[in-house]
Amino acid sequence: MFRVYSKILRRPKTCLFYLPTMNFSFDKESLDILAQLDEKLMKDGDSTIRSDPHVYKKKDTVVYIKNLQEQAKFLSLLKINSSLALTIGIEKSIVTALILNNLKGVGTHDSVSFASSTDIPISLTGLGNIINFTGAPIIPSLTEQENKIELQSSSETVGLISGLQGAPYKRNLVSRQLYTGHMRIDLNQPMVENNFIVLKGPSNAGKNLVVKDMIHYFLNEETEEDRRVIYITSSLKDARNLHENVLGEERSKCTVVSSQEMYNNAAEVYLMPRAGLVLAQKLVEKKCNVLLIFDKIIDYDVKEKQIFDNAKQPFAPTNIFSEIMENCGDFGPGKGKMTSVVVADTDTLNIEHERSMTNLRTHLESIADQIIEFEPSFKSMKSSLPKLDLLTFTGFNQDYWQKPLIASIRKDLEHFSHLLKDAYRNNKNKRDYGIQEDPWENYLYHDSQFIIPLINHQEPLDIITQILLFKFIHRTVGDDAYADSDWNECISEHLQKPKDLIASLKHFSKSYNEFPNQRTISDIIQTHLNSEFPKNSFEDWNIAEEEVFKINEQIDQFLKMFYTNAKINGGLRPHKLDYWKNIV
Repeated sequence: MFRVYSKILRRPKTCLFYLPTMNFSFDKESLDILAQLDEKLMKDGDSTIRSDPHVYKKKDTVVYIKNLQEQAKFLSLLKINSSLALTIGIEKSIVTALILNNLKGVGTHDSVSFASSTDIPISLTGLGNIINFTGAPIIPSLTEQENKIELQSSSETVGLISGLQGAPYKRNLVSRQLYTGHMRIDLNQPMVENNFIVLKGPSNAGKNLVVKDMIHYFLNEETEEDRRVIYITSSLKDARNLHENVLGEERSKCTVVSSQEMYNNAAEVYLMPRAGLVLAQKLVEKKCNVLLIFDKIIDYDVKEKQIFDNAKQPFAPTNIFSEIMENCGDFGPGKGKMTSVVVADTDTLNIEHERSMTNLRTHLESIADQIIEFEPSFKSMKSSLPKLDLLTFTGFNQDYWQKPLIASIRKDLEHFSHLLKDAYRNNKNKRDYGIQEDPWENYLYHDSQFIIPLINHQEPLDIITQILLFKFIHRTVGDDAYADSDWNECISEHLQKPKDLIASLKHFSKSYNEFPNQRTISDIIQTHLNSEFPKNSFEDWNIAEEEVFKINEQIDQFLKMFYTNAKINGGLRPHKLDYWKNIV
């Protein structure tokens, strides 16, 4: 008996000391403990001599497996007791795998085998709902024990592993603007469908507000295309808010891929963008125009690093952001289209997140087609959402995908932005040197108290209202473009608050129909936006410019009548009784 237990105690993996002498006795309680230990060791076997695939180490959500390396491949599906795992690394004699469900059901020395299926099917019946990476609807009342992954595929499923295919190399040039409802984007730094776009800025800067409005305008474009949205976020709260409270009737066309937070969050967060991209590819195959939005990317990036750090790998073998970028484009007649928008925060209180975010932003900026920054230089533009800037450019080139009227307004807005920033700079310099400024010498700075709230509108506006609003601003501030005009209206004359003024302008644009054939100015602009303008020669450019000139004349006529209507209905201050009186 003594010899047996002395051998047990000398096992290096079960005890840290040796018996000092042969003359050593045990009491009955110690003998019972040693007997139980010996029985367990004989049952489990020594892991160093086992030849079957088994878990020999577990670290958080990652397990290390021996005796499987010759058969396993990257993203092979494994079964460990009642749990599933996905191989994420193969090195020499060790295979590392990510546990997908039932984390507590996996322990060291557990046997490992390949799952009955080589793929995880994503159900297509979940489209239009809040789903997890398997396509199953997310129900918060489920417990962890009820979190099961079905492996039965059908015609209504697509494989999570095999479903991600390479995008076609052949694609058409982008041809359509992506509207958000916000003037500082749509008219100043317009986005284009079928591109890879990054929205970058501090948290709480209004990025999600722009995303919400972008989804609305994307799904309500007047086209014959079947438009769909895939929204990926690790926040179940944001997913519920978007899907249940924002989209309304558009809900059936928007699929939200999120994570069930009570489950193994690391695996779900890591796999949900892959599932979203696989679903987007499937919709593109069905000739849909897809808008894929990836929010909370820092959560994904941190989870990915955590998983592969536990697997002792420097980085993941594939980069999901590069995969998304490669799948953007217009893939030609008979095929679908895809646009991707990534939402990136630039601030965090977590040092680890900050380091991760810096590296991630560098990568995103290197592959992005367009970057929209939510960091305005005007102090007055930081007071309300979204926090966007008015940009100025050294030159102007009309983009071929823009309608000529919008392109001309973009040029005017960029010039106006330059003048506005000069006015702010001049006012600051005079204040710094103690010079009293005559308001008439820098009227644009003083007019800005009326201009900025209109430009900085928080409620989304359709593109026609944006065009008319900027034309109204441009004309009423006395810009050089109208220096020879006999119209002496000033923006400070209007009594209405910015929100009410915009509402009045929008209403009047749809009710005033004194143009030929009883058309409204909205009808005229909409006809222009629906027209196709070939740009293959200088003659085509001249035709477009002539039409823009004609529409601008009609807009001027409309704005004069809007001013007259406001004057008749008591919407203006008495002549010259405006803010100048208080300033001077």
